[in-house]
Amino acid sequence: MVYFKYVIELYVLHLFKVLVWSVVLYGSETWTLRQEDIRSIEAFEMWIWRRMMKIPWTQHASNEQILGMVHESRTLLETLRKRQKKIGLSMS
Repeated sequence: MVYFKYVIELYVLHLFKVLVWSVVLYGSETWTLRQEDIRSIEAFEMWIWRRMMKIPWTQHASNEQILGMVHESRTLLETLRKRQKKIGLSMS
């Protein structure tokens, strides 16, 4: 039963990345990123992981703990930069 729950969790995480990230990053190839935008993107990514794991903000879990729970690293900003490099708009 534990294995089944783990497989379902991995499947949900994969579906989430496919569906949500594609919507969030739509048109990102043409974005000009300021430092404020980068912070907002990173905050959004962590907010999404917290919501998905149903962790309230009152629990005071660090971002590293959250990423450890979902077995992920921060990938949203990296994906955005890869997309921008494809068309030659890399700002970093």
